[in-house]
Amino acid sequence: MTAALLARVVFTQEAGADHLFLLYYDLPASAPVVADIRPPIFVLFILAAASFVPVGQIVAERLTEFRAHRRALSGYAWDIGGSLAGIAGFTALSFAGAFPVVWFAAVLVLGAMFFRHRRGLLLAYGATAALILLVVAGAEKADRYSPYYAIATRDRGTAAGFEITANGSLHQVALPLRRRDVLTGSDALVRDGYHVPYGLVTTPIRRALVVGAGSGNDVAVLLDHGAEQVDAIEIDPVILELGRARHPSQPYSSPRVRAINTYARAWLNDTRETYDVIVFGTLDSMTRLSALSTVRLDAFMYTADCLRAARARLTPQGGLVLYFMVGSPYIDLRLAGLLTAVFGEAPLVDETDRHLFNRIYMAGPAFAAAGGEARRADAARVLARVRAQVELPTDDWPYLYLKDRGLSGFYLSMMAAVAAIALAGAFLASPDLRRSVAPGGVDWEMLLFGLAFLLLETRSVTAMNLAWGATWLTSAIVFFAVLAMVLLATFAVRAWSPPFVPAMVVLVAAAAYLGALLLAVRAETRRIPAAA
Repeated sequence: MTAALLARVVFTQEAGADHLFLLYYDLPASAPVVADIRPPIFVLFILAAASFVPVGQIVAERLTEFRAHRRALSGYAWDIGGSLAGIAGFTALSFAGAFPVVWFAAVLVLGAMFFRHRRGLLLAYGATAALILLVVAGAEKADRYSPYYAIATRDRGTAAGFEITANGSLHQVALPLRRRDVLTGSDALVRDGYHVPYGLVTTPIRRALVVGAGSGNDVAVLLDHGAEQVDAIEIDPVILELGRARHPSQPYSSPRVRAINTYARAWLNDTRETYDVIVFGTLDSMTRLSALSTVRLDAFMYTADCLRAARARLTPQGGLVLYFMVGSPYIDLRLAGLLTAVFGEAPLVDETDRHLFNRIYMAGPAFAAAGGEARRADAARVLARVRAQVELPTDDWPYLYLKDRGLSGFYLSMMAAVAAIALAGAFLASPDLRRSVAPGGVDWEMLLFGLAFLLLETRSVTAMNLAWGATWLTSAIVFFAVLAMVLLATFAVRAWSPPFVPAMVVLVAAAAYLGALLLAVRAETRRIPAAA
């Protein structure tokens, strides 16, 4: 109910260092505006934490019973098993594209088992559950759910094409973009922008690659310019399906197009094919890898390592095209600096605002006729100027949208407030926790183990996203694998409890092996660019 009410308010924030995008495209102009995004975050954090209190109480009581019967490890095994079952259920529902009402219904049905022997409470629970499902269903705005977005589409009135919104924000506009299509106004301006690079290419386009192909705009333009084969990479299967079904130019129905549903960075790392043109579509993902990471889903696409991988996939006369909606000057500097560093020439840049993008960066031999010699001569000066003002993103620091290295004041204030709320709530609710802060009361070993566990999960997610692709399934596999190892270790300790010193030696060796494995993953992601 609270989330449904907050979703009717426009929350804004002046925090340029964090590059916050808050695009309430699905709200009317009369919606109230609040100039701070922190209140809804705090409210939802408190309510989300409170909703886990009864579940946590039930789990704690069961674990206490196991401990009383000297079967603590058995109780912990059931706890971890339940977490694994939850991940498996999440994976299944994500594959099915289930709506939130299905997720809530599944949880509420499971919750009914706690009241099965108390008829009066069961009836009250059933009525409350029905009300919750009605509110969730009534607040629904999406037409479909992909593994990444709540997606809705809308027609454009008398104009051709359609719009795709993701999580309430405008995400894509599918337009007829062929040169023979009759367009006026802003649509004509957009169409002209998409065609700018191909008027400057000096060689025929036989094979092209589009990363972030979306609903198919870039693919349609390449077909219009005679590309003989187009590989279209799109991470979201639902957006790809919408493009197949509804794009006015029907680019995906062409036999010259191969649509591939995968993560673009993984394709660039693994493929051995070469292309005359590689197009980076407007790749802004509007989402993040997980709640535990500030790395955006598209972050590893805008790094020097990724652009080197793309350059390695170009033919000797090939070129790279990158469309972007630049909102801050430092992002423009970073993108220009990345291309200069990778290609050894200052990129050719079109800075006309085309509504869907306001920068077109072009680099590589394909654009040599457009002042290529002068841009190569100017490369060192441009790169020095850029590096004097901003840091260029790499796979080790993939933060295109973060203005400076480090945490901003806005982010620190959020962390401090959430930590204060969490600690206050825990201390007020738990006398045992209050007593634990007395001298000698803190279990430092378990505290450090907990911190290490969180770091292991977060680091594994980001590393595996580079190796397998930044997909939701990768995150599910990583979390499942970590918890499965914990469960196997629990079973092993039940069978035989090793002495402390040998156990610590094995633990350190395992940590060293995992570190070496992650370094090997990083080296593998850089193998193709290094070889080039």
